[in-house]
Amino acid sequence: MKAWSTVFILLIIASIAALLVGPVSLEHPRISWVVLQLRLPRLVLALSAGASLAACGMIMQALLRNPLASPYTLGLGSASALGAALGILILPVLPPQHGVLWLAALPGLVLAHRFWTHSRAASSITLLASVFGSYVLWQQGLSEPTGLGALVAAITIAILLEALDRSGRVPGDGLLLAGVALGLSCGAGVMLLHYLVDQSTSASMLRWTMGSLAVVGSDKAELMVALLLASLPLFFVAIPGLNHIRLGSSVAASRGIDVTQFRRDLLLLTALWTGLIVALVGPLGFIGILAPHGARLLCGEDQRRTGPLALLLGAALLAGCDALARGFFGSMELPVGVVTALLGGPCFLVLLLQRRR
Repeated sequence: MKAWSTVFILLIIASIAALLVGPVSLEHPRISWVVLQLRLPRLVLALSAGASLAACGMIMQALLRNPLASPYTLGLGSASALGAALGILILPVLPPQHGVLWLAALPGLVLAHRFWTHSRAASSITLLASVFGSYVLWQQGLSEPTGLGALVAAITIAILLEALDRSGRVPGDGLLLAGVALGLSCGAGVMLLHYLVDQSTSASMLRWTMGSLAVVGSDKAELMVALLLASLPLFFVAIPGLNHIRLGSSVAASRGIDVTQFRRDLLLLTALWTGLIVALVGPLGFIGILAPHGARLLCGEDQRRTGPLALLLGAALLAGCDALARGFFGSMELPVGVVTALLGGPCFLVLLLQRRR
């Protein structure tokens, strides 16, 4: 109970700070418009993105039984960023697409089909949330080329990691190191694109690849909420299986879990989830590592307790980082991805040193 109270207090403080902190003074005559139209949608975006990143990190850490695993250390985030950047450059020259219903509906349909045998209720909620996200896309007239590129790249990396895992050639921490190598390669690809494109396009890509929650209106916030609602039921359905997987594949198999299929389904879920997060807000590192680890420190290893707590902690962390990004340097706003990296890097080193003891 104490752990929940602590996280709720952190969440409330971070949310209030995100609403009040910014370059516009609270005494400004239009502060109410700024709060409602700019800061509130941004807060909703931060909370839902932080919770999503925490869920993805918890899934990867349980599957690999490694507290350093996350979509970003495994290369999914960097691959999504490269795919999204390619989408920005390539897809606009293709024939225009009328509507982007596939962007939310197709991944939701695939996930609902894969998880139908686990829980029909959760799969139905996923489909409904996907339809809602598709409706928002259609209403806003959004045709995000970043979405398709990020999804394709994230799924490709997930397939490669799954193939490496099945081959048995990368035991122990080898899969994590392979993900780091793939992430570095994708990061080099993003830098190459920066070098090849014109200056204005490079500046736009740079701001996005550093991670940004800057929004005007509620379109991205609504899409991120739809993504969270579509994925969260499947995450909770998977938690009992993650508890067994954490104890070892043989234990999970003795409990009637098809370990290979279960891992594939969760890798697909994480890849789609990460790809769409990156498409909306850019790559935001370390939230997927810190939130699950903090939840385990507060309430132990049982995923049934740490799962919901990690979601709230991830939401509080990203909202707090966003408040720091807007208020630390006065009138100048930092990209929130810079703040998460500055805070997460030292914490990652501490976790690495603790693991080596």
